[in-house]
Amino acid sequence: MRHFQRLTVQNTPIFMSILLACRAIGAVIGFINPMVFYYYLSFDPDLILRGQVWRLFTYVFHPMGGSSILNLILAALMIFIYFSISRNLIAVIGKLKFDMFLAIGLTVNVVIGFLYYFILGSIPSLQSFAYNVVYLNPSYTYYMLFILFSMIYPDVTFYIYFIIPIRGKYMVFIALGLFLLEVVQAFFLTGADYAWFLIAMIIAAILSMLLFLLIAKVKTPNRTERKRTKKVVEGRFREMKDPAMKLRPTGTRHRCTVCGRTEETNPELEFRYCSKCVGNYEYCSDHLYTHLHKFPNVTDGGDQS
Repeated sequence: MRHFQRLTVQNTPIFMSILLACRAIGAVIGFINPMVFYYYLSFDPDLILRGQVWRLFTYVFHPMGGSSILNLILAALMIFIYFSISRNLIAVIGKLKFDMFLAIGLTVNVVIGFLYYFILGSIPSLQSFAYNVVYLNPSYTYYMLFILFSMIYPDVTFYIYFIIPIRGKYMVFIALGLFLLEVVQAFFLTGADYAWFLIAMIIAAILSMLLFLLIAKVKTPNRTERKRTKKVVEGRFREMKDPAMKLRPTGTRHRCTVCGRTEETNPELEFRYCSKCVGNYEYCSDHLYTHLHKFPNVTDGGDQS
């Protein structure tokens, strides 16, 4: 129950949760009958211009996979990873900038989709390539979360599924590896026409990342800040394994940063270090999930940026 208590309004990525819910629904649609998506929800510029404007948004339901149990399991695992990374990113850049990142990515996808469709559609020999635009999906925008994560948390060990340890700086290689795998599979299994459309979506994702960095002006932590972040995040796991801690100079082991209460004045309280605050900041159970996170030059208050 304590794990779910962490999902407060401040640290929950609402916009991303909606998008991931759409992805989950899309996976179920793909399992039952993927043609339902392509007939009614896919990105089709020709039908959009005829009045089916909902397709500008419903393309996020893209099933991304075949109709098998394995695809449903993989979709669930990826949703869990995206959600975990999103919460960590919100702790640093704030909800406003994180939602801006998603909005820019989805918008650039749509713009590139229209350009791809009309430019290739105007060339007779490439008109068949243009129809691949119905496969437009937000997956590559989500993949860019790995790169953004690696920029902000380069030295922090991220435990995927609480088992597989991966350093933040290697997340970028995971993203690039996924890009390359998708393109290679498309060239050998699907065809060059679809592979070129995948390249167009990858370019759109990279452009959206660059545009976001230009607008939001996200500052990556310097070497000292990275070491402090790594120490606090990984120190939290050591505290769980070894509850015996050295006494503080004040004679107490725990003191809340917000209210100043200790285990001596209030023995009924529990005290924990916040993994999202950069520095040794400890909080009582009343303020652990409600305080403003502390970072050098940044204070995240949920929607603050």
